[in-house]
Amino acid sequence: MRTRLLALLIVVPCVIGALYLGKSAAESEILDRRQPPPGIGDRQFVPGPDPAPPNVVRARLLRAYALRDIGRDHDAARAFELAARREPRNWVIQRDLALALARSGDVEGASAALRRALTLNPRLPIPRGFSF
Repeated sequence: MRTRLLALLIVVPCVIGALYLGKSAAESEILDRRQPPPGIGDRQFVPGPDPAPPNVVRARLLRAYALRDIGRDHDAARAFELAARREPRNWVIQRDLALALARSGDVEGASAALRRALTLNPRLPIPRGFSF
C-alpha cells in the first residue's frame, strides 16, 4: 500500500508537469505563428546599438569563464571583449579581460584592459605578472 501511495506521489506531479509544459509549448508555437517578427510591418521598431537583453552579459561571461577553464584563452578573450563592450564600466570584466588577453599573448591589450580596470577601481590589486 505504501509503495503504491509513494508511486502516486511521484508520478502524478510528473504527469501534471509534462501536460503543463506540453500545453505551454503548443500555445507558444501558436503565438509565434500569429505574430510577425519585430520590424516586419512595424514602422515604430528601431533597433538600438545592442538590442540584446541585459542577461546577455551574464551568458557571455559564463561562456568566457568556461572557455578559459578549458584552456581556449583566445576564444575566452574574445568572449570577455564582447561582455566588456556591453558593460564597459564593470571593473571585474575589465580585469578578467586583461588576464585572458595576457594568457592569449596580447600583452598590449592586457595592459590597456588592466588600466581601465584600475581606473574604475583604484584599490584593485595588480595581478601577478603585470607591472606598471
